[in-house]
Amino acid sequence: MDILGLILPNWVPWVMIAVSVAIFMGLFKLGKKRYKPVATGLLIGAVVMIVISGGLGNIGFTPQVVVQGQSTGTSNGVSLVAKPIQYLNAIFSEKYSNSYSAVAGTLYVYPSGTDPKDPNANAITSLTIAGGNGSKTNPLLTTETNYRVVLGASDSHYSMDFGEMKFGGAGYDTNTGLLLFSASNVIANGTISDPLDESAIGGDINGVTSLSGLNDTGAEVFAGSTACAVAGAVNGNDICYNETTGDASFYIKFNIECTGANKECEDVVLCVDYDSTNPPEGNEYSSISLQLESGTDFGLPSDFTNYFKNEGCYNMGNIQGGKSGKYKMTFGATDANIDTNDDWSLVIDDLASVNGKDILSATKITKQTILFDATA
Repeated sequence: MDILGLILPNWVPWVMIAVSVAIFMGLFKLGKKRYKPVATGLLIGAVVMIVISGGLGNIGFTPQVVVQGQSTGTSNGVSLVAKPIQYLNAIFSEKYSNSYSAVAGTLYVYPSGTDPKDPNANAITSLTIAGGNGSKTNPLLTTETNYRVVLGASDSHYSMDFGEMKFGGAGYDTNTGLLLFSASNVIANGTISDPLDESAIGGDINGVTSLSGLNDTGAEVFAGSTACAVAGAVNGNDICYNETTGDASFYIKFNIECTGANKECEDVVLCVDYDSTNPPEGNEYSSISLQLESGTDFGLPSDFTNYFKNEGCYNMGNIQGGKSGKYKMTFGATDANIDTNDDWSLVIDDLASVNGKDILSATKITKQTILFDATA
């Protein structure tokens, strides 16, 4: 540290040297011995001041903040630098299987503060990942700099948002400029199974156990097509409630299941989704209840009425491949409020919403729906 520089201008030590040398030479020419110690003392004092202030080479030094490997000043004698990354290597492993060859996609590095979902977001650099790894020369990045980092995975895996981060530390080789970026637990996305086969006759639709019953438009509940105008248990996928013959109560049983070994369905939701053309008003059912019949309990609420009224979603979190649960949903219908233009769907989807999107605005798993309509 330049101690004297805090109280004296940078030119003062130089002036002291010049004056001391002049006096020293003049007194020696006079030849008077009693003056020689004085001159010598002045010269030594000037030199000591220079040494304390950091040396001749440091007089007037002002630290400057720069990048690309140049000095940014000193701290406790250690030079502070921002070093260029010459080579970027990335390695990813898959959750559950721990495979280092399964992940594919693109690693994006954005400027700090960037929202990757912004259509105008531009990455500083991108790195193609194939077989679990990728590399790039001169990626235009430096250590000790904030970046927003995202893995945009292929259709078979979920993307990962690493948030704001700095490169460096143990993963950076100062000799070669090589940075190794590695991440584990990349999730391979599973498949959401069809929750209900409307053409099945196992009693899951209001207890009906015959195909003729499912095709009977005069029944309280039947499987329909063409918006319940005609019966269609084999080809249709509507659950049709008949106001005329109905007793204001019916039920369905459906499965929630994620399939796929070493896979996972992320942020799975059970949602009510109103039809955009003929939406319900929200008062068509006085009650909607849920009860676990068998399998895994995903924590669904026993009362689902308000989710219908508010067109809401319940998030069950991540579901590992191979887990399933069968639920019974019972409806208390308000016939006076139900008409043939009250169309809606019960939806099972991933990424926390109907048609949910990841950090890069991409959808993943195909949603599954059960359609509801009414006839009079």
